[in-house]
Amino acid sequence: MRNFLIAAALAVSTVGLAAGQASAQSITYTITGVGDGDLAGTDFTNAAYTITMHGDLANIVNSGFQALDPLSSSDVDIDGIGDVTLDVATRMGIYGSVGFFSRSDSIGGLDLLDFQLPHPVNLTTAFGPLLGTDISAISQFSNVQSSGGALTFTSSSNVEFSSVLGGGGVPEPATWALVLTGFAAAGAGLRAARRRRPSFA
Repeated sequence: MRNFLIAAALAVSTVGLAAGQASAQSITYTITGVGDGDLAGTDFTNAAYTITMHGDLANIVNSGFQALDPLSSSDVDIDGIGDVTLDVATRMGIYGSVGFFSRSDSIGGLDLLDFQLPHPVNLTTAFGPLLGTDISAISQFSNVQSSGGALTFTSSSNVEFSSVLGGGGVPEPATWALVLTGFAAAGAGLRAARRRRPSFA
């Protein structure tokens, strides 16, 4: 019985560790909208787009404004064109109730897309989708290098901004391995306890 309890405790702690690894204090921000521009010379007009930004909350900074700097990755999916990953370092920030998606490299934080939100938000929490208005800085989203070539936006509208804690991703193989190891240990402990149980027949 004692061995089984130890194995069960190991299983529970392993599952807890795996759950912690799965979330890893991650967050995903999403900006959707409709825009014009071009990717590697291919024009798009009134195309729906989604900018998906993944980050670690350990990288949140507060210095007059709140930002996740740098983001782990920024992907742009443009309807009818394709999905690319930006090759430049980026950040997502909030200044008052203004959201800004900007570069975070040697160019010095050049804004790529700014928008007015209906109220301030906390970048460490889940929220939205919230409507973004008064769109600006889009003219600076020019020849930004990506996995699919240089990406340029010339206009944007119908912007919405949201976030999801944990990224909403599927657990990695290493996480599943930890979970299975914990359950296997519990099972082995149960079998050992049954074998040691005295028979009164």
